[in-house]
Amino acid sequence: MTAENKLFDLTAKLGKIFELNIRNNLVDRFNNKGRYLIIENSLDYNFDGINVDIDIILYDGQRDVYYFIQCKYTINNKPYYKDEIKSFCNNKLFKKGLKQLSSINEAIHQKKFIDDLSKLGVNLNKDKNNFILVLAHTSAQLDFQKIGNVVLYEWNNLRNLLDDGKEVIHHINLHSSNISEHKISSNLKLEDVDAVVDLIMSNSQRDYLSEWNQFIKSDFKIKFNDIEIVSNIR
Repeated sequence: MTAENKLFDLTAKLGKIFELNIRNNLVDRFNNKGRYLIIENSLDYNFDGINVDIDIILYDGQRDVYYFIQCKYTINNKPYYKDEIKSFCNNKLFKKGLKQLSSINEAIHQKKFIDDLSKLGVNLNKDKNNFILVLAHTSAQLDFQKIGNVVLYEWNNLRNLLDDGKEVIHHINLHSSNISEHKISSNLKLEDVDAVVDLIMSNSQRDYLSEWNQFIKSDFKIKFNDIEIVSNIR
């Protein structure tokens, strides 16, 4: 087995653990609390050339929408730049997850797919459009993104967004420290990434604008003998 195949196999195994962890976390956090219902089983659908794999199905009773979630654990070197992110998005498992989610838009017109969903307790509306396709992953650099009709959220942020945009704020000074919680909105529409970002920026108790300005003004220097390298975000 080549090194590439070993890495692929390891990532797939870690992905199963990641998926189970997400499911258990959602159950612990949301089940029996009124708004959300985690469907007990996943769905692996392959019929007439269409392959769909939904790891987790989450029903939002407040909005009457289903979140069809595909989980992708990634081993990467944290891509920051355009070409690196492009390379990361070409990862086999990542591309597979996107394709399996996007295929739902075709499968939705097949009676067998609707029947399979019904067996799980998933009952779409008359227009069969009350669902959101979500790719949950582990790469912060691909958080709050949308590719086609699939929204991408880093897992930790996804669960907090589902919890009305919950944010935990640490207040630390020389004499004491404490933690407070704040929720952005109970009406976050995760399918509209730009709207989610706007709500966070306008309602958060964190000063994201100052943090961003500090980030883009940052730089670092590396000196090696007579060679000095200066790098900045701008």
